[in-house]
Amino acid sequence: MNGLLSGEGLVGLILIGLTSLTVLLLKIDWTPGKYKVMFHDGPKVGIKTKMSSGWLVVEDRQMKITGSKELSLALENMRSVELFRLHGLGRMIRITHAHGTLFVSVVRFCIAGQIATIDFFKTRKLVALLTASCPSQS
Repeated sequence: MNGLLSGEGLVGLILIGLTSLTVLLLKIDWTPGKYKVMFHDGPKVGIKTKMSSGWLVVEDRQMKITGSKELSLALENMRSVELFRLHGLGRMIRITHAHGTLFVSVVRFCIAGQIATIDFFKTRKLVALLTASCPSQS
């Protein structure tokens, strides 16, 4: 066996794969309670809606989003938290609050607010956290 699948070639491919995996794992933020999100503050959201990206943290009875746009919402102002599927493409959270509606999805990565990979499990975890914090749904 000569070429790419020889002993040295196979070891090289494995090393490249492990290096790539290590770099990807180092880029993930493992901080508990901190979520990379894309969000839109408005009455409705659709396929063509330009989303903002940032980091969401729930602490001190406040939900704070920092990033391209800053947003802060007191948890006692939330009226409802709902998980839904946007056009069958991905999970999104609809948060109805005293001042309007906020749409949020936890993402693995987001490019210019238009292309994103949604993290299904972390989105469900955030819904559970927000539902438990919502006064009208407790």
